[in-house]
This record gives sequence, structure tokens and C-alpha cells, in this order.
Amino acid sequence: MTVPLPGVIADIERAAGREAALAVMAAHGGSKIYFPVPQKLERFPQRFLQNHLVRCVGYEAALRIVKEITPIGGEISIPIGAAVRRARQRQWVLDYDGKFSVAVTARRLGVTTRHVERTRQKLRSEGLIK
Repeated sequence: MTVPLPGVIADIERAAGREAALAVMAAHGGSKIYFPVPQKLERFPQRFLQNHLVRCVGYEAALRIVKEITPIGGEISIPIGAAVRRARQRQWVLDYDGKFSVAVTARRLGVTTRHVERTRQKLRSEGLIK
């Protein structure tokens, strides 16, 4: 069983598959990215080689996504999935352990001090921090 994906990420999954949807969420979750107008992407693919969506999932998948989701193009807000958010928080705690207090870490991550303490306990039990 797979966890249902949120909002526009579910639309991306329908258009280009779960792997593409997860890649977009992991790379751009919590931000807005520009989805090109499908007709322009189709006619002038070379112009869009540096587009965030094209670089993330490839030209063919990007074309399927924009045709399905944004027939007129535009900026799309990409939600940040809970798993991605937890992984980022965990990495931050790992990277900055001992450099900031629990309270400062919690404020920077937008979580409770209890969450930071539990994350540190898990990292300690895994032998990743002292």
C-alpha cells in the first residue's frame, strides 16, 4: 500500500508516475516552480533545458505533466510532504547537533523541543551522534 500524495503532487503522479511525483516533491517541496506552457515546451524544447521541472524529471515526463496540469503554464506551489519534511529536519538535527540548543533548533525547524529531543535520541540510538 502506498501513501496518497498531496494536491498537485497527486496530479503529477497521475501524469508521469509516482517516481516523478516524489522527485518533484523532494527537489522543490515548499516552493513554487514555473511550469511552462505545454505548446511552447513542445515547440521549443531547447529553450526549457534549464527549467526546474525539465531538469528534475526529464523532458518527456515534464511535457506529460504540463499538458495534464497547466494548460496555460505558470507558477505552481509544490507541497512539502511529511516524509521529506521529516528527512530534512532529521538531517538538520544531525548536521547541527551540539551547535545550537534544543530550543533554537526547534524554532529553526518549526517543531517542538520534544520533537528535537526525540530525533536526537533516535540518532543517538543509531550511533550517528554522541
